Amino acid sequence: MSEGAQDMQVLHRIFDSVAWWQLRPNPQFFATGMGSGKTRNMAAISASGDFSIVYFSAPGTAELHLSQMKKGSLRAEWINPRNGARSGAAMPSTTEGEGKFTTPMGWPDALLLIEGR
Repeated sequence: MSEGAQDMQVLHRIFDSVAWWQLRPNPQFFATGMGSGKTRNMAAISASGDFSIVYFSAPGTAELHLSQMKKGSLRAEWINPRNGARSGAAMPSTTEGEGKFTTPMGWPDALLLIEGR
Protein backbone atom coordinates (compact mmCIF):
# COMPACT_ATOMS: atom_id res chain seq x y z
CA MET A 1 0.00 0.00 0.00
CA SER A 2 1.34 3.45 -0.87
CA GLU A 3 2.29 5.97 1.82
CA GLY A 4 -0.51 8.28 0.67
CA ALA A 5 -3.09 5.51 1.00
CA GLN A 6 -1.84 4.71 4.51
CA ASP A 7 -2.08 8.41 5.45
CA MET A 8 -5.70 8.46 4.25
CA GLN A 9 -6.52 5.41 6.42
CA VAL A 10 -5.07 7.20 9.47
CA LEU A 11 -7.02 10.37 8.63
CA HIS A 12 -10.21 8.31 8.28
CA ARG A 13 -9.71 6.70 11.71
CA ILE A 14 -9.06 10.09 13.33
CA PHE A 15 -12.12 11.80 11.85
CA ASP A 16 -14.28 8.73 12.37
CA SER A 17 -13.68 9.18 16.13
CA VAL A 18 -15.25 12.68 16.24
CA ALA A 19 -18.39 14.34 14.91
CA TRP A 20 -16.37 16.05 12.16
CA TRP A 21 -19.48 17.39 10.40
CA GLN A 22 -20.04 19.72 13.37
CA LEU A 23 -16.63 21.39 12.98
CA ARG A 24 -16.35 24.97 11.75
CA PRO A 25 -13.04 26.61 10.83
CA ASN A 26 -12.03 29.09 13.53
CA PRO A 27 -8.73 30.93 12.98
CA GLN A 28 -9.70 33.24 15.89
CA PHE A 29 -9.11 30.30 18.26
CA PHE A 30 -5.41 31.22 18.13
CA ALA A 31 -4.21 33.87 20.59
CA THR A 32 -0.64 33.29 19.34
CA GLY A 33 1.13 30.71 17.20
CA MET A 34 -1.05 30.58 14.10
CA GLY A 35 2.03 30.75 11.88
CA SER A 36 1.97 31.64 8.21
CA GLY A 37 2.76 30.27 4.79
CA LYS A 38 3.89 26.65 4.83
CA THR A 39 3.82 26.58 8.64
CA ARG A 40 0.30 27.93 9.09
CA ASN A 41 -1.66 26.14 11.80
CA MET A 42 -5.41 25.61 11.52
CA ALA A 43 -8.22 25.25 14.06
CA ALA A 44 -11.82 24.12 13.96
CA ILE A 45 -14.41 24.08 16.76
CA SER A 46 -17.73 22.29 16.87
CA ALA A 47 -20.80 24.49 16.60
CA SER A 48 -21.69 23.61 20.21
CA GLY A 49 -18.17 24.27 21.51
CA ASP A 50 -17.94 20.70 22.86
CA PHE A 51 -14.72 19.89 21.00
CA SER A 52 -12.04 21.33 18.77
CA ILE A 53 -9.25 20.07 16.56
CA VAL A 54 -6.10 22.07 15.97
CA TYR A 55 -3.57 21.13 13.31
CA PHE A 56 0.05 22.09 13.96
CA SER A 57 1.85 21.98 10.61
CA ALA A 58 5.30 22.04 12.26
CA PRO A 59 6.74 21.66 15.76
CA GLY A 60 5.89 24.64 17.92
CA THR A 61 3.76 26.30 20.55
CA ALA A 62 0.42 28.07 20.29
CA GLU A 63 -1.83 29.78 22.77
CA LEU A 64 -5.52 29.03 22.24
CA HIS A 65 -8.58 30.97 23.41
CA LEU A 66 -10.07 28.17 25.50
CA SER A 67 -12.86 30.53 26.53
CA GLN A 68 -14.38 29.81 23.09
CA MET A 69 -15.01 26.24 24.22
CA LYS A 70 -18.12 25.19 26.13
CA LYS A 71 -17.70 25.92 29.82
CA GLY A 72 -16.77 22.98 32.03
CA SER A 73 -14.04 20.44 32.33
CA LEU A 74 -11.91 19.88 29.24
CA ARG A 75 -9.39 17.22 28.32
CA ALA A 76 -6.83 17.31 25.54
CA GLU A 77 -4.82 14.75 23.66
CA TRP A 78 -2.22 14.83 20.94
CA ILE A 79 -2.77 12.72 17.83
CA ASN A 80 0.12 11.80 15.57
CA PRO A 81 -1.21 12.26 12.02
CA ARG A 82 1.44 9.84 10.72
CA ASN A 83 0.10 6.78 12.55
CA GLY A 84 -2.92 7.85 14.64
CA ALA A 85 -1.14 7.26 17.97
CA ARG A 86 -2.60 9.32 20.83
CA SER A 87 -1.02 10.73 23.96
CA GLY A 88 -2.32 12.98 26.72
CA ALA A 89 -1.80 16.72 26.54
CA ALA A 90 -1.49 18.91 29.62
CA MET A 91 -4.47 21.21 30.08
CA PRO A 92 -4.19 24.60 31.77
CA SER A 93 -5.79 24.84 35.18
CA THR A 94 -8.48 27.18 33.86
CA THR A 95 -10.44 27.38 30.63
CA GLU A 96 -11.38 31.03 31.15
CA GLY A 97 -8.49 32.50 29.12
CA GLU A 98 -5.71 31.21 26.94
CA GLY A 99 -4.06 27.81 27.14
CA LYS A 100 -0.55 27.14 25.87
CA PHE A 101 0.17 23.92 23.98
CA THR A 102 3.51 22.67 22.63
CA THR A 103 3.71 19.81 20.16
CA PRO A 104 5.33 16.56 21.31
CA MET A 105 9.07 16.31 20.69
CA GLY A 106 10.05 14.56 17.50
CA TRP A 107 6.71 14.98 15.73
CA PRO A 108 6.97 16.84 12.41
CA ASP A 109 3.28 17.82 12.66
CA ALA A 110 0.48 17.12 15.12
CA LEU A 111 -3.24 17.29 15.83
CA LEU A 112 -4.57 18.50 19.15
CA LEU A 113 -8.04 17.29 20.13
CA ILE A 114 -9.74 19.18 22.97
CA GLU A 115 -13.02 17.77 24.28
CA GLY A 116 -15.45 18.48 27.07
CA ARG A 117 -15.87 15.75 29.64
